[in-house]
Amino acid sequence: MSPAPVRRLLLGLATAILAAACGDERDLAVSGPTSSAGIVVESAELETIGIELVCEVHGRVRNETTRNQRVTVAFRAFDRDGAVVGTAVVERRFVPAGGRSSYEADFHNFSDDGFLNDCDRIHRFEVTSIEARPA
Repeated sequence: MSPAPVRRLLLGLATAILAAACGDERDLAVSGPTSSAGIVVESAELETIGIELVCEVHGRVRNETTRNQRVTVAFRAFDRDGAVVGTAVVERRFVPAGGRSSYEADFHNFSDDGFLNDCDRIHRFEVTSIEARPA
């Protein structure tokens, strides 16, 4: 095989690997309590990331208080039948007074590897709790 076809083959393979690693984002509206004690979950999106295709929730939280906070947000994911298929927890994320912070957390399930490897299984997801403690 000449060098040009080999380069095209390697470029195609590298593109496929990067596409898988960059993820596939899903636009589902999060339900549940999206604010508590001056902390607001502004956004929450699902994305399949990495080679292992782990389902992640990521977004932003806003602190409407005058104190720096350490925020914990818990999520629960459901399939089309309403069964819980995974949970995710953002733990102790620092959010400055009057500011915003981004977050991310992997969904875990009860399978052998412990991770929810398919965001397509999620029909809806919700915030189950928001906790804030002074930083």
